[in-house]
Amino acid sequence: MKKLGPVTLPADYPSDYHRRLTVALLKAFADERQQLNELIAFAQSDALERPLSLVAQGYAQKLWSYRMAGTEPVYSSPIGPITVLNGATPTAAVVFSSWDWYVYALKVADGSLIWRKALSAPLYGRCQAADASGAGSVQIFAPGQGAITAIPANGGASTWTFTDLYTREGSGTTTAATATTVTDGTKTWAANAFLRVEGVGYGASLRFTSGPAAGQSREITVSPGGSTLTVASAYAPAPTLGGGDTYVIDKKYSSDNTFQHAGTLVNESGTYYLYAAGFDNHAYKINASTGALVWKFATLENIEPYPLVITVAGNLRCIVGSIDGKVYSLNASTGAQVWSAATGAVDAFLWAGDTDGDGDLEVIVSGRNGRVMILDAAAGTIQYQSTAAQSWSFPEINCASVPVLLAGETTPRIVTGGDAGTAWCFNNNAETKWQRPVAPYTINSSAVIHDVRGDGNLCMLIGDMRGTLHCLEIATGNYLGAIYLKGGIEGVPLYADIDGDGRAELVITTTDGYVEAYRLLFGSVNATTYKPGATMWAGYQT
Repeated sequence: MKKLGPVTLPADYPSDYHRRLTVALLKAFADERQQLNELIAFAQSDALERPLSLVAQGYAQKLWSYRMAGTEPVYSSPIGPITVLNGATPTAAVVFSSWDWYVYALKVADGSLIWRKALSAPLYGRCQAADASGAGSVQIFAPGQGAITAIPANGGASTWTFTDLYTREGSGTTTAATATTVTDGTKTWAANAFLRVEGVGYGASLRFTSGPAAGQSREITVSPGGSTLTVASAYAPAPTLGGGDTYVIDKKYSSDNTFQHAGTLVNESGTYYLYAAGFDNHAYKINASTGALVWKFATLENIEPYPLVITVAGNLRCIVGSIDGKVYSLNASTGAQVWSAATGAVDAFLWAGDTDGDGDLEVIVSGRNGRVMILDAAAGTIQYQSTAAQSWSFPEINCASVPVLLAGETTPRIVTGGDAGTAWCFNNNAETKWQRPVAPYTINSSAVIHDVRGDGNLCMLIGDMRGTLHCLEIATGNYLGAIYLKGGIEGVPLYADIDGDGRAELVITTTDGYVEAYRLLFGSVNATTYKPGATMWAGYQT
């Protein structure tokens, strides 16, 4: 292996020093690992030279910055503009949740704090908001550990809390059908649906609450394939095989019992519903006015992104992707399964659009296998999938694949980013149009689409976990500049005319606890990105 000589600080430090040092370090390892050649090419490109900011180029203007007290990160996507109450005064606000257990409402005008509402646990995902009760005042729906909470416009006492998660604490009585023989001092039961069948490292225990084995608890594991659960050691006395012993299965980590997001808010004939998904393996439909459960649907693994709700051939469908390796289409009225598609594990947001121009919707899926797939929304068949998976050792695509119709083209492009720090553009057959490494950091945030230069050429704005919001021209992949923030960008920037000035604004949250607002100085709020359906609340954001 090549050895590096002593390093001295050059005259151009720090403007170009980090780039050249990165190249030297990567070259030192290139003889050992051929796969680093791509990384070297990236490091030698302009990508590691700090691109000129969109602000410095005159394409964007910073409006305000808010810094939370403490050191907790903000992972959530902000929503707005929402009219909340500042005391008794209606005030336009941006709303987001934080890992510090609070929901925040900031003034659109200057980013100052209107109020914050403490909940009972760290908060990760996006809120929702609407006048769901019809009382003339907005309610904010916040996700959390084990609950979705409805908060009034003044940030006061919660109006309802939904806690009906399936916590993997299922109670039941052992029967001959579920309890089998004792083998080598170990008892096995058929695996219950609520047990994690993939990623069993989370762990669980089987605890008897009645019968001869009452009070006893044993660690359990799930067999390969998830067909049985196995108790680590024998019970004494043994449970009654034919019935009589009542047990519960206790989860071991509270993260298994949580909502990542408040869900997708849909107005159905004047009644608002939240379509939510949880780490408890379930999708939910909840009445947003009352918090009452309408239905829930079980998958075999956790569901991280919020559902996609679209109208397919005149029927409202709730579509969810699960870590169990499938995408499900559900009847939005009943929760009954319409179809499932084997896509591989999915923890990225889904999107829909008429990608082939036939008048019918397709569902666009980004997966952990590093591929983009296009599914027929009516039948669930996979029409196309990308052949170029994410490179290097990070195959996951954890952000939505967004369809965008460019001027002069009849079918949309599809843009996304991935864990390898690469921005991608596909055609409507999921064939690669271009790919560009933009960061040596993970991209978890979905793209925002805007005509940044005001010349009719749409751009994608996509953030990485270093804190850079990259801007690329969709037609060519040309890099136009960036917005630099303090902390990584996990949530999707709010993209809207938040202050009513006729221009688009971005509100961006970061893992260093900052919330910053920028005005895009050219181009109107983009209307050429396909939206999932007209039934969505106008504030729907990916």
